[in-house]
Amino acid sequence: MIKVAMLALALSGPVFVETAFAQDALATEGRSGEEQELRAAAEQGDAEAQFNLGYMYTKGEGVARDDVEAARWFRLAAEQGHDTARFNLGIFYANGYGVERDSSQALDWFRLAAENGYAPAQFSLGFMYEIGQGATQDFSEAVRWYRLAAEQGSADGQFSLGYAYETGRGVPQDYSEAVRLYRLAADQGDPGAQFNLGVMYANGYSVEQDYEEAIRLYRLAAEQGDVNAQFNLGAIYDRGAHVPQDHAEAARWFRLAADQEDSVAQYNLGVLYENGQGVPQDYAEAVEWYRLAADQEYSLAQYNLGVLTNAGRGVEEDPAEAARLFRLGAEQGFAAAQVSLGLLFADGRGVEQDYEEAHHWLSLAAAQDDAPAQINLGYMYDHGDGVTQDLAEAVRLYRLAADQGNAVGQYNLGVMYHRGQGVAEDIVRALMWLDLAAANGEDDGHRDVVAAEMTPDEIASAQEMAQTCLASGYTDCD
Repeated sequence: MIKVAMLALALSGPVFVETAFAQDALATEGRSGEEQELRAAAEQGDAEAQFNLGYMYTKGEGVARDDVEAARWFRLAAEQGHDTARFNLGIFYANGYGVERDSSQALDWFRLAAENGYAPAQFSLGFMYEIGQGATQDFSEAVRWYRLAAEQGSADGQFSLGYAYETGRGVPQDYSEAVRLYRLAADQGDPGAQFNLGVMYANGYSVEQDYEEAIRLYRLAAEQGDVNAQFNLGAIYDRGAHVPQDHAEAARWFRLAADQEDSVAQYNLGVLYENGQGVPQDYAEAVEWYRLAADQEYSLAQYNLGVLTNAGRGVEEDPAEAARLFRLGAEQGFAAAQVSLGLLFADGRGVEQDYEEAHHWLSLAAAQDDAPAQINLGYMYDHGDGVTQDLAEAVRLYRLAADQGNAVGQYNLGVMYHRGQGVAEDIVRALMWLDLAAANGEDDGHRDVVAAEMTPDEIASAQEMAQTCLASGYTDCD
């Protein structure tokens, strides 16, 4: 069963916190008792009262939550120049809260507050330019506004400006500046910056490589719910990368990320349940996690779910459903799924037997240097299953697999040399490949049959060739 738990080394980009509303320094506690007095002041044109009344409707504090009413009061305050109200009204337009979604209106309200130096609006305006929402995408303009926010100490601005320097979008790429800005935001507790700074330390980007510091930063971010950091910690403990291997700790972090619908974490948690690593072995639980990841079109999960479904482990055996799942993964180019689908077509299991389809899927996987595909495709040419028998092509395919250290490919190649099928008969080379196959766990006694036909010198020569081939990593086997 394939298992992948790669560290998520891609840095996360800026995040627009759509549901966060700015609040002035005025305390919200006890507002319910002051609602009438506050409303009276708001109706008399007091901008601060209008803003706070809008905020009460946004949060449902002392009044029934009502986004339409909140937007009305924010607008009245915003039209009097209240920058926090302008910012919140921009949030409403960006997300369609209480008003029709309108990115251009959002941009305009953000700009009014940003030009007055309101840092959250400067960050949001920069983000709108970065993603091209409400305006033409313009990384340089995004950087300008991020910088203004960052210079006021905005962690969001520092993080986003750091990301711009890390990626070279809108500014020349500069890892040192990215690290400086990430550190400023991380020191304010920004989880995205903590994660990205951890990645910089893990990879030694403009800092001395320091896995201990990377893990510390990942943990800070993960404990705040950062899904990327949670996944990376899970992967680190799963692999035992720079920490003692601990599958139970890996499962804990993968579960936290999986609960946030991270498909790779869901898949990895499924693998742990399937193998009983860090959690009790539970095929049904593995199926559930694979299914969640498969529903997000994660090809490895589609494949693993197909394998369990085909075998009836943790779920009712259903070859037709397995074929459907394998096809989903195969169509994404996942070689193992292509092989499995090809074999179902070759066997007529869950689908109507169709050697042409089998050949199609196995060929796609073989072109990706997948050794099982090369072996099975070689077998089709070896025996003429759905194709014109072509022993030379079978030998070529077996050799491709053998050169990857695949024991079955090595065994089949040895047999072809022994029989002189598709290649000139060569008993010494036959024993060489059979010895290599046996060393890799594939030995059914055929090499003893071959050795019985050979002289001691021939056997010694084959063994020497096998040692040379193995020592070269299968690059010097001729």
